Amino acid sequence: MKALKFCAAALTAICVLALASCGKDANPSTQATPSPTSPQNTAAQESSYLRPRGDLKNSLKQGEKYNYLLWAVNDVSNPFEHETEINKVGWTQRKADLESKYGITIQYVMPTPNWWQDACASAFSGNPSVDFMHCGGPFTVLPMYAYNGTAASVVLPLSDYSQSADFSDNNWWNQALQTANTTFNGKLYFAVPQSTGIGSIAFNQVVLFNKEILERNGYSAETLYSANQNGEWTWEKFREAAIACTDPDNSIYGIAPAYQNALIWSLAASNGASFVSQMNNNGTTYFEFTGNSDKMLDAWNFLVQLGRDGVLYRDQGFTADHETFLAGKTAMMPTYVNRTSQLVNAGTYPEYGVLMPPKAPGAEDYVSDVNWFDPYCAFKGTANPEGTVQLLSDYCCPLYSLDDERNEASFDAELLSLTTDQGSQWTLRNISEKSAPQSYFMFSNLTFPDGANFMNKITEQWPAFVDGQQTPGTYFDSIAESVNQLLKDAQGLK
Repeated sequence: MKALKFCAAALTAICVLALASCGKDANPSTQATPSPTSPQNTAAQESSYLRPRGDLKNSLKQGEKYNYLLWAVNDVSNPFEHETEINKVGWTQRKADLESKYGITIQYVMPTPNWWQDACASAFSGNPSVDFMHCGGPFTVLPMYAYNGTAASVVLPLSDYSQSADFSDNNWWNQALQTANTTFNGKLYFAVPQSTGIGSIAFNQVVLFNKEILERNGYSAETLYSANQNGEWTWEKFREAAIACTDPDNSIYGIAPAYQNALIWSLAASNGASFVSQMNNNGTTYFEFTGNSDKMLDAWNFLVQLGRDGVLYRDQGFTADHETFLAGKTAMMPTYVNRTSQLVNAGTYPEYGVLMPPKAPGAEDYVSDVNWFDPYCAFKGTANPEGTVQLLSDYCCPLYSLDDERNEASFDAELLSLTTDQGSQWTLRNISEKSAPQSYFMFSNLTFPDGANFMNKITEQWPAFVDGQQTPGTYFDSIAESVNQLLKDAQGLK
């Protein structure tokens, strides 16, 4: 596998860039840009990096400047420096084509240390410093949506501008994630673009396994792949393999729960459980704690059984998942697909395979937790909100759609950079259809009155359960009220 490292960098290109407008500086006499008629503009309209608009209304006006905030930009004159060479060409062309086609200027804004907070504060004051932005991740969605304790105080409902912008095509925008996490009371407030190539599954949970350790203990890769493809890779088989591989005398353990206990993420999702669920009460939607449901407690109880079997590695702490796996002391690890690229980039690593998260008892199919996404929003208070939302939809979407042949070619090339193992390739080619969007990372930065972090209280208490200090049922029932109050406050609910 060492020979595969030469193209592993392709996997890291999964961040999609966006723009924003400073419409208040626009000439009030500007008019919507007419359909282009010159050869130059026609070429821009037919650019392979511009999304087709169909019959959508154009609301951009010639002469406008749109300011866009991207948290990762270090140099606003070179905003694509972190992209791969291929993607750098695409984003540069898209920016130039949009500016040429509509006669607008796309201006990147240098992020401040408190980038999203400062952007929200300026919009709340009625003088937005940016018009739309990449929001960094799920952890900003609720603080931005309920800024200053009021729902939708600074962000625009994107779905209100459907004549100029379309966020409903799953080839461009992730409908499952938008429905589960960024739609409030029937309106879309944060757009979630699809990622292309291997990026489309980068945040799916899988199980990595160390081939040498499993093989040495009677579980060949071929045996595991056969069970995996036949739908027979279950919780119990997972447990059996972990027990067989555990050798505490040599500090080798069957399962590494991974950073922040990704093990429970996969067990919960496979059993149809969620830490946090979106509720609907007469058209009003809100998130509620469901981490003490029967299905969730079944998942926790299985994890406790694994712990009492002695198969769980307990010393990871804050060590990154790939570094823990690289040490060669754990047979299996539930983690993100994108950790495979970190293994390849390391240069020297254990031969690994990739399996589905194990299937829960009675489940019909595998389920893969997806808890991370890249949201984008537009702010209230801009001079041309219709144009801002339109530009977000045209500039922040991926360089090409999921059904574009370039997407398939990119996926195939990046897949080969990670593994030539057909069993692992089968998992990675099929994991997307097993996706189950989750919401708990939207609350990951919240802090309880006692100073405890949300994720610590919700997912990382497993050693106490394994050691018998308390049971999952008793613990989660005891914190349910305080968790729901925290969620209520975060959502700006009265």
